[in-house]
This record gives sequence, structure tokens and C-alpha cells, in this order.
Amino acid sequence: MHLLPVDLSQEDTGETLKNFPFFDPDRKTIFICEGVLMYLTESEVVSLFGTLKNVTNQAINFIFTCVEPIDSPNNNVGFLLRIYLKFKSEPLKWLLEQKNMKSFLDKQDYEINDIAATNQLQKRYLKNIKHGELHHGEYLVSTVSK
Repeated sequence: MHLLPVDLSQEDTGETLKNFPFFDPDRKTIFICEGVLMYLTESEVVSLFGTLKNVTNQAINFIFTCVEPIDSPNNNVGFLLRIYLKFKSEPLKWLLEQKNMKSFLDKQDYEINDIAATNQLQKRYLKNIKHGELHHGEYLVSTVSK
């Protein structure tokens, strides 16, 4: 496993990978992008999907998180978090309802392996654990390129 810091809004991801000595385009690769895509524009997200697919000679797995639109009934982001993000100059740029993910990925030539929001993850991994209200709105997506 290798961690590669890349500013996806400023750097050419394809060139960065090609110049990374541990990247082998002929090996199966899993890319993980957690808590990042919501800060990119839609065109930057689309570009990333294309770059990852085109820089490898194998089908790739791409695991990432996505955020429901703030006004979605599936998002319980509160007033304080919105103020915090504004204060930290972290505008959310790419938000997508979970129900629209398949259509988005079809256009990128990827398919869903798995998709899970808080409720699904809670049932899978937090059974029998008592806890308070969990954040709803961010969901996990596992894909594979076609």
C-alpha cells in the first residue's frame, strides 16, 4: 500500500501516477479517495474517473465517498456544520444523491460493486452497539472500471 498526496484540483493525476516509482499500470490497483470528491467540481471528478481508467492497463477498483445534497432528506448536516465549513473555506462543490450514482458511473464507464450510506453501514458493522445519532449524508461507493 502506498499513500500518494495529490491536489486533485491542481495537479495532473495521470502524470503524478506515471512518475510515482511504485505505480505499475499493469498491476491490479485499488484507488481510495475518502472525504475528497465533495471539494472538487463535477468536471474535476469526471476527469479523475477518466484519468484513473486511462492510466492503467487493468480494470481498477475505485473506492470513494460522496455527499448527498445539503437539502436532501438523506442528509442531516446541521446548521453548525454548515457554518464551520464556510468558516474553514471548505465549500462543498460536488454533491450527488445516492439514487443518481449508478447513472453517473455509467457515463464514466464504471459499475458499482457496493454502495452504502450510514444506515447500511450501521447494520453491517455496528450491530448491537448503542450509540447516539449518527451523521447521515455521506455514503461509501465501491466501483470497478468496465
